[in-house]
Amino acid sequence: WLDQGDERAAAWLVSHHRAYVQSIVRGWLPQWWMEEDVVQDIFSRVFAALPQFNASRSFQAWLAAIARNTCAKVLRA
Repeated sequence: WLDQGDERAAAWLVSHHRAYVQSIVRGWLPQWWMEEDVVQDIFSRVFAALPQFNASRSFQAWLAAIARNTCAKVLRA
């Protein structure tokens, strides 16, 4: 449904999962001031990857993997 450009669905997804993503980011990144940019980057990656999401998997586990991978990339930069 999000791949069709439904802004309400996108807003719901972000609001529903934002606190979870923020907790992952806070656990990975020592600089609190980076948090908002990294969270936004994570959700951008999530929306871009939605067409490849396998609905038989846990969405939260998939989201966490994207969040962890994004944090690891930030730390390597």
